[in-house]
Amino acid sequence: MSAVREGRVHSRSVSEGRRGGRCSPEVELLEGRCLLSAAIVPGLAGSAARGHRASDRVTVDEVPNDLKPSKLYGMVKISAPAAWDITTGATTVVVADIDTGIDYTHPDLYLNVWLNQGEIPPDVKAGGLTDVDADGIITFRDLNARNASGGLVNGAFVTDLNRTGYIDAGDLLQDTRWADGDNQDGNKYVDPESHGTVQCTDDLIGWDFANLDNDPMDDRGHGTHTAGTIGAMGNNGIGVTGVNWVVQIMPLKFLDITGVGWGDDAAEAVRYAVDKGVRISNHSYGGDGGATTDPLFQAIQDAGTKGHMAICSAGNLGANNDYYPHWPATYLLNNIIAVAATDKKDAKAKWSNYGPRLVELGAPGVDILSTVPVSGPAKTRKGYETKSGTSMAAPHVTGAAALLLAKNPSLTWGQIRGLLVGNVDPLSSLAGKTISGGRLNVYRSLTAAPAMAAGSSASSAISVSRSLFSTRAIRNPAVAAVEAVWKWPLAV
Repeated sequence: MSAVREGRVHSRSVSEGRRGGRCSPEVELLEGRCLLSAAIVPGLAGSAARGHRASDRVTVDEVPNDLKPSKLYGMVKISAPAAWDITTGATTVVVADIDTGIDYTHPDLYLNVWLNQGEIPPDVKAGGLTDVDADGIITFRDLNARNASGGLVNGAFVTDLNRTGYIDAGDLLQDTRWADGDNQDGNKYVDPESHGTVQCTDDLIGWDFANLDNDPMDDRGHGTHTAGTIGAMGNNGIGVTGVNWVVQIMPLKFLDITGVGWGDDAAEAVRYAVDKGVRISNHSYGGDGGATTDPLFQAIQDAGTKGHMAICSAGNLGANNDYYPHWPATYLLNNIIAVAATDKKDAKAKWSNYGPRLVELGAPGVDILSTVPVSGPAKTRKGYETKSGTSMAAPHVTGAAALLLAKNPSLTWGQIRGLLVGNVDPLSSLAGKTISGGRLNVYRSLTAAPAMAAGSSASSAISVSRSLFSTRAIRNPAVAAVEAVWKWPLAV
């Protein structure tokens, strides 16, 4: 079955305030294309002129020794400290953060930024580049590893050009030994605006689909915040820790400096991640409506056939997603997990969307402390801020999924879904509001994981499938005609 979309689609803006931004009607996009807007949305005329004829405009969904329980209550709520006794993550697990980019120079993130193995120049490889930790890949941990005398093991191949005191992605992007102008791995895609082929030259750490270049620096602050929750470096004595102490976060920027982007750019980001073998992506953005003809729907659907899971913020309207669709969270795809926001007292945030059939679980999303840029246009003085929104809740679940893969790389997305949704802490505030009726517990999920083998059914999977039974209450004329039932198995 496919959803029906007709006429104009009204969208709502998303505030990025630190105390839980609300959404309010802002603009509408003609010809049935969904516009997702941030706190302040620029006029559409300029964007339409750029050629987004098949696009859905999107924006953010935001309203150890470095673990401070009073500050990082979310980690405590999801039982991360207990989970870290099992695993703190792995360099071989890659998470795509599809957002506003990441400040890859941040002192709490730089080691956990993805490095594209296919773009390491042949002469650098041949020159003796050393995999210091013997994990089979070169990461920023290898580039920062020091020998007994205190020198960089790989010092012949890297230079601290931006003077941060360590080797980060900014150094490689400026270094012609690395950014050599060659598209080593042959990455390319068709730009939705110009319909021309874009060569992803020197995509050493990811790609900027908003500006069509290899520098996915965060110029908004949102993506750096979500990245910190997924994987800020743990036990390093500064700042905060992510759900994963060790991970590779792939920055795929499609939201611009205003926090606005387009669905077909997000779709290209999903395809990029899947082509690189990435199993998990975080989507902390969204907007009303959605259809099976959306490029993003099709990209996530195809990704599911290749073992990829998309974890999405449920939205900040305080609405029931079963009746007020909020894409991509409510795309009727079995490889999506939608996440509502809870607070310090385990109450559902009043502005958080919910859905007993289309929102899987809750996670902390109110006053979440995480990383924000220390470089670039969105530079801050301290590098850490609290923000609220389902945008902040989703990365907790994304990080948990990454920990599951660190523990057992053979898990399918169906098994990961079952482990996460089937092992929550039940909450009265989420009973009848989400499929699971509970909040994420990563420790319980991890302890359930070892008994599972690749290809088996998820023994802890709940029996309730995602489904949409009625849209009679939907006010949006673009989706009011939808009357469908969708069901599928939880495991592949």
